[in-house]
Amino acid sequence: MGSFLLTSELREIAAATPESHARFSVKSKVYHYKIYNDSIMDPFRRRYVYHNAYKLNTAAMREAARLFIGKHDFSAFVNVSRNDRVPDPAALLLQIGKEAIPADIVPKILATRDRRELAKYALSAPPHRLCLVSVKYNEEHLRLPSE
Repeated sequence: MGSFLLTSELREIAAATPESHARFSVKSKVYHYKIYNDSIMDPFRRRYVYHNAYKLNTAAMREAARLFIGKHDFSAFVNVSRNDRVPDPAALLLQIGKEAIPADIVPKILATRDRRELAKYALSAPPHRLCLVSVKYNEEHLRLPSE
């Protein structure tokens, strides 16, 4: 197996405002979750994608994904303390793609603001296939201090 070298480019170092916080100053994040949808898994991709051997209805998945666009309260999808004994569901779109549940379940789950509702429908998916692509920060928190 070959190895990979990940590189990034450092563009600037500057003092941050007191309000800046790597986690709490975030306005939005974009993640990719890659699914390899074929009966036989590509061995070179097995560490980087989720393998689903059965045909997915990608049109239904796209329809459901569009229902997430816009400003919503995503409380039903947020990880909370492990003390709530609610499983950590993640594979809602996969369940829709497998036609186990309809796409119109998305707004219903969003409206509940309760992850227990999501757990009724979604199975868990391995998190190591999730890749953070970009982060947008509150611009006010990124301004240089006046001194």
